Amino acid sequence: MRTLTAIILMFSFSALAQVPTLDTSINGIQIGGLEYWPFDDAQPGSPYPDRVLWNHEEGSPQAQACMIKASRRLTTWLEDTQSVVYGKLRELKRRGGPSQFWMCTNDYTKAPQQAENGMRRSHVWHWCDQHVTPDCGWLKFESTVGPDGSCSMPEEEQVASYLEGRINNLPEPLQSEGLGDVNVLDGGRGNQSTDRESSSGSRSTESGAGQR
Repeated sequence: MRTLTAIILMFSFSALAQVPTLDTSINGIQIGGLEYWPFDDAQPGSPYPDRVLWNHEEGSPQAQACMIKASRRLTTWLEDTQSVVYGKLRELKRRGGPSQFWMCTNDYTKAPQQAENGMRRSHVWHWCDQHVTPDCGWLKFESTVGPDGSCSMPEEEQVASYLEGRINNLPEPLQSEGLGDVNVLDGGRGNQSTDRESSSGSRSTESGAGQR
């Protein structure tokens, strides 16, 4: 019985490991859905908007693996309330800036020729359709898979520098506000919600529908 239980648990953990962290909030920062941009030399040009994929299972194996790695990197930063990235996000939200992420992965496994001309870089940036308020839209966490399957993800230095720039463009709020559901107890890991609605990204009118 113990052996059977161990096998079931291992299978469960393995299955969960194949799903990126989506539709959840970690220490007051939301991670929404995802999108894949599958570049293809047989179909020159950008995949946007007609060939963008919105479900995790639709991505190539290499793109899925990169999406999972990118998701793990982001969640590691968010789970550590002492991380430089989390500190910048907390300050950005306090000043009224965006505090929700959308995962993006560019896939060049079928586009070696396009890759030679330059691939989209891995970085964090802000997308908003109308820019009505400073907190509109999403922070895009953009990773890239090369023709050889290599995965490039946003680096801590770039993310922190970008967030610092966003912070400097926003005024101090009239009242000091932090991340409402942050709990720095429990070893400083904070409140980590696991109320995921689905295991894959879903299409949204506010999601990756904007040109990157």
